[in-house]
Amino acid sequence: MTKKVTGFRDSVRKRIGSDAPNPGFLSDMLNTTSLKNALIRLNLDQIRRYERNPRRFGNAEYEDIRESIRQRGLDQPLVVTQRPGETFYVVKKGAGTRLQALQELWAETGDQRFYQQECVFEPYRDELDLFVGHGIENLKRSQMSFIETAFFYMDLKQFHEDLEGRELSTREACERINADGFSVDPSRLVRYRYGVDLYQQIPMALEGGISQRTTEQIRRLERSYRTLWERHSAEAPRFDALWCEALASGDHPDVFDLAELQTRFEQA
Repeated sequence: MTKKVTGFRDSVRKRIGSDAPNPGFLSDMLNTTSLKNALIRLNLDQIRRYERNPRRFGNAEYEDIRESIRQRGLDQPLVVTQRPGETFYVVKKGAGTRLQALQELWAETGDQRFYQQECVFEPYRDELDLFVGHGIENLKRSQMSFIETAFFYMDLKQFHEDLEGRELSTREACERINADGFSVDPSRLVRYRYGVDLYQQIPMALEGGISQRTTEQIRRLERSYRTLWERHSAEAPRFDALWCEALASGDHPDVFDLAELQTRFEQA
């Protein structure tokens, strides 16, 4: 990339001639917004997946995507950035699925067209920007399940709490998250938090794709049972243990049966 920039400077000086401005002018020009993003050619060995990708559980369309890349290559180049002090690049906006497909196709075929990629380089800002960029890209494509979305928003809340060094109220968290370019209200953030808590009991069902609607039905059912329990018993920990047991025993990757959940809890 340094050689390209140096060559560009020399080219500009030749075109301008003897009255060329000082080197500072050229540096300022190179740092304008229009020139910050550049195309660079990278090998797959130089590119890493983003380790906090909001897509936690894979892409159901992975095989189709890989075969499309095998036949046509990438429709859009990977967008990458580089953290200060690191020699490798990291994917900046989604694209974890496409990078995985390229790596597998290269290992399978040894074809250089999968190994060498023309990438869009965007300057690194900070970790929050990197995390938000991946979230926006995945949500924009509607590629995340309910539980992946829930984890993303709760992780983003945690990001802001770490930056501020304190716990944020639900309202404050929504303000910070919406300032990042999203749209979430307190009631939805509460539902996401419940989904993340529920993952402790039914991870397979949530990874299997049960919807926000089903999760909300479970939440309403829990509230109803808890209210009844508290009218007749002071043993809240006992309720929690029985409810979690009833949930966990019905955990399945393909379907979650609410009627069976009721039966298991009532017979406990």
